[in-house]
Amino acid sequence: MSNPISPLTFILAEDNRSTRRVVRNLLDEYDTPIELIDVDNGDALTELYRSRPPGSIDLVILDLNLLRTHKNGLSGLQAVQKLPEPIPFIVLTVDSTLRSVRAALAAGALGYCVKPPTAENLLPAVEVALAHSRLQQTYIAIGALMACHHLTQEEATSYVKSASAAERRIPQDIAQGILNALEANRYLHRLTPP
Repeated sequence: MSNPISPLTFILAEDNRSTRRVVRNLLDEYDTPIELIDVDNGDALTELYRSRPPGSIDLVILDLNLLRTHKNGLSGLQAVQKLPEPIPFIVLTVDSTLRSVRAALAAGALGYCVKPPTAENLLPAVEVALAHSRLQQTYIAIGALMACHHLTQEEATSYVKSASAAERRIPQDIAQGILNALEANRYLHRLTPP
């Protein structure tokens, strides 16, 4: 029995309507369903992100030069840096200078795509960013198992691999389940009366 593929949730932070339409059409070609939420400025990005449950956004596709809604509005990089936790993101921009690429990487970008977006430049950037993000989640889950259950790294890694084989799921899915369980446990402890 196979599990239906859960859709990924992306935020597209792009102020150009035609670029949003092109990106939406390109992501329709991706082999996993994607719920794409559009925002057109940095302030809207931070507001949307904070309104969502932790871990519910799989990737942000970010225009570096987002429209600022007011004098003190946030640029694309400023917006992701203001988020309460790191989020996987790739940059989509007309700026192909090495200085801009380095600034994006220093801010935590997992990919860099120069406009105009095409299937040849956007989809590989998305795939690499998602793979990197999943790998990070696996390492975080292994670390959490080590801390919570006093396991060695080898024991925690073995647990993830064994659960993956037993459930016929990829290790990243097991890692996500572990992280979800830990988050639920923290939430339940906050609800428990003293």
